[in-house]
Amino acid sequence: MRFKNILILGGGDSTRFWPLSDKNSFLFLQKPLVFHLIESVKDFAENIFVVTNIFNDELIKQKSPVKVQTIVISDPSQSNMGKAVIDCKNYIQGEALVLNAVDIFDFQILTEVIKKLGQKNDFMFVAKELKEYFPGAYIEFDGKNVKGFVEKPAPDKIPSNFTKLVADYFFDFSRFIEILEKTSTKNDDLYEQAINTYIQTYPKIDYVTYNDYWFTLKYPWHVLLMMQYFLQGIKKETIGYKTTISKQALIVGPVYIGNNVKIGDFTKIVGPTYIGDNVILGDHTLVRESHVGNNALIGGGSEVARSYIGEKVMAHRNYVGDSVLDEGVLMGAGAVTANFRFDGKSIRDSKLQKLGAIIGKNSKVGVNSTLLPGVKIGTNTFIGPSELVKEDIQNNLFLFDHKLTENKQ
Repeated sequence: MRFKNILILGGGDSTRFWPLSDKNSFLFLQKPLVFHLIESVKDFAENIFVVTNIFNDELIKQKSPVKVQTIVISDPSQSNMGKAVIDCKNYIQGEALVLNAVDIFDFQILTEVIKKLGQKNDFMFVAKELKEYFPGAYIEFDGKNVKGFVEKPAPDKIPSNFTKLVADYFFDFSRFIEILEKTSTKNDDLYEQAINTYIQTYPKIDYVTYNDYWFTLKYPWHVLLMMQYFLQGIKKETIGYKTTISKQALIVGPVYIGNNVKIGDFTKIVGPTYIGDNVILGDHTLVRESHVGNNALIGGGSEVARSYIGEKVMAHRNYVGDSVLDEGVLMGAGAVTANFRFDGKSIRDSKLQKLGAIIGKNSKVGVNSTLLPGVKIGTNTFIGPSELVKEDIQNNLFLFDHKLTENKQ
């Protein structure tokens, strides 16, 4: 038994993901995140629909691992979950399971939802108990019964320790759409408010409790947590064709090395690590527990630790720790990312003890510059030589001699 329809929501403009690029198409193991999700749920559905923006529509149509139907949202900048679902009004009939394109969990829990389909519940969902606060939809109980959902309550006002994952089953999707279209709110909780009205109108509901892993991309530092999940899937040493590895190099633990990779003398790779195609690792380089995209160059004498390195990144005698470097970033010789506060406190809003820099596409960091923990650098932004960067820097700027100007290149 399968769901008739699975609807994957992936059409937002990723504003909270700045300075990184679109989170739905962000690459892990050289595959867009939404494709990982499609592959994970393809056996659970007769039909798969993907809500997307115009920028990813062709990518999904042409390269999706299985056949799906795309629904292009009308306005990504104004989109939220509720409005994205409304855009599906004329596409889906009957039952539907709604998923978030940037949530990864053990999708085998869906078999527990499927077992309950025969009960013809109006609404079913997946609940997870949290040990730490997360800005999501929390479940409000009335005794043992579900009263409703509260979206992003203050940490001291959560109604319970249980959150609702985005794995929402509607027995009649069109009935939910009708309620959703009539719902209004001043907050970013249109979808949740509509569900609250829906379960009051159609109160036959049920849920399954989920106790395993859950990773999501909401903020840019979540890339590192998601990366760790995918790296854990590397269980053995794999080496592609036309790859040359120095006899003096050392590989420890499970490592995936792609095609046409060149690894220099006295270089060490510690797994789990992913190295994409056409990568060059110079002499005396250390790469550990990291993700390195296609066509990247990690020059001699560099160390990359627990970091995400995008495609076409170039590094030269750098330390890059617990950092995210998007596509085309260049690190000048001697530039480093600091990743730990001496007072041991968590870094900015991330709640992480270690977090380096997060750098957007095609930005450049000059020689001997230092980026302090948690700093975010926008896209196409240049940092001059020997700068100390303490605060975030927006897109298309040039920091030189401690002064910011527009980057006209």
